Amino acid sequence: MAEACYVPQYLPASFKGVAFEAMEATSEHGRRGAEGEFPFSDNPAYADLGRKIRRYTVRGRFANNAHLASSDTLITVCETPGPGILIHPTRGAVFVACTQLSVTDNVMEEMGVTYIDFEFVEANLFGNGIALGGSIFGIGVTAIFEAIGAAFTDQYQIENVRFYRVKNIHQSVSDRMADIKREFESFNSKNPTQNGWYAINTMGDIIDDPASIRNSSDAFEAFKRATRTLSSIATGQEKYDAFRRIANNAALVSSLPEEAGSTEDAVNSMARMLAMVGMAQAALETPVTNLVEALAQYDQVVQIISEELAAARATCQDSLYIKLREFESQAKTQLLKRAYGLPALVTYNFSKSVHSLVAAYEIYGDAKRFRDIETFNTGKWPFLVGPTVQAPRA
Repeated sequence: MAEACYVPQYLPASFKGVAFEAMEATSEHGRRGAEGEFPFSDNPAYADLGRKIRRYTVRGRFANNAHLASSDTLITVCETPGPGILIHPTRGAVFVACTQLSVTDNVMEEMGVTYIDFEFVEANLFGNGIALGGSIFGIGVTAIFEAIGAAFTDQYQIENVRFYRVKNIHQSVSDRMADIKREFESFNSKNPTQNGWYAINTMGDIIDDPASIRNSSDAFEAFKRATRTLSSIATGQEKYDAFRRIANNAALVSSLPEEAGSTEDAVNSMARMLAMVGMAQAALETPVTNLVEALAQYDQVVQIISEELAAARATCQDSLYIKLREFESQAKTQLLKRAYGLPALVTYNFSKSVHSLVAAYEIYGDAKRFRDIETFNTGKWPFLVGPTVQAPRA
């Protein structure tokens, strides 16, 4: 039974970066199995065949003056090839394919509102299709989170730091949490929620009094929660850029001596690695239009992983080193599949600038595919492209 003053804990819903107002959300879970019934026997048989494919159903709406344009955008997103990221109000970020979208407008009695009904099935990255097996985004994050937490707990020895240097450690904790809070505030300001303000206040409490997380496990849990909270509110390129800034701000080496130095380095290293995981996941959910963009993100993510591998090896953190190696292998595999799974582009010369509708009709014989043209070509004026036009192979 809900408490009298219930604090909503639902996440803002979106699919492939398009936000909508969720009204009802369900998910289906269970196991697959083969059932057997035998003549003249009261003992049935059951053989477990593994976990069933998870399915998600979401009902939502657009209730604003731009509801028709918003629903058109959502239709386009759902019809684009390949799976994408669904921010499910109760299940969080899941990688799914949209199998059906129904759009309803009651033009007589509910003007200004468009209702949307989704059906999703879980998916995994494999080039441009679906892979069997793997984990969310094709990258296992549970193991690397556990390894980061264990390494931080081992290195964050604030109880051994001389009392007059403890304030330096507290300042480092405050600075790294402030980096996350600053990024979170910029996203929350666009769509403020009660949960968002609560998260900001919690981060602010840690910044103002980092002594409240003096225990290493409490400190790591606070940073992990803050990172996941930021990940849940941000999507795509903006999310990638936010985590990259957090990683860059934490690219520091302590100048403090003895235990104080290793403890401060533990704080910065932990912040960098959590941001590294966020960057890898954000990269996989960020649409890219060409190989150069995809490989640039690959280089940035791999560089941070390589730096943390070198640091783990230098400090003899063997367990962390092994998990980072596994994470590096998974991240490289998925990011390269994404990069080289992009559609082949063909260059067309129209001798002069043309409307994107005209280009789509000439290339595909279908003017409705003008968004495919605009995605890969930007001009000085809306809808105007060329004379050289790049487009996916017809």
